[in-house]
Amino acid sequence: MVAGVVWAVAQPYRIVLLDRDGLGLYDYLVQPPLLVVLVGLVYTVAIAPGLVEDLEAGDRGPSR
Repeated sequence: MVAGVVWAVAQPYRIVLLDRDGLGLYDYLVQPPLLVVLVGLVYTVAIAPGLVEDLEAGDRGPSR
């Protein structure tokens, strides 16, 4: 997520919201820095908790 924010700050011309030259909804929603932030959020909310749970279960030893 931080990488997407840094990318947006480092290259503000990639953020279409700042330059409205007859662009459509797709151009506003599908922007590389925003996609990086979105992937980070999905990973944090959907994937990471399951990984942590599996790692904690592995520390307890094999389940029988």
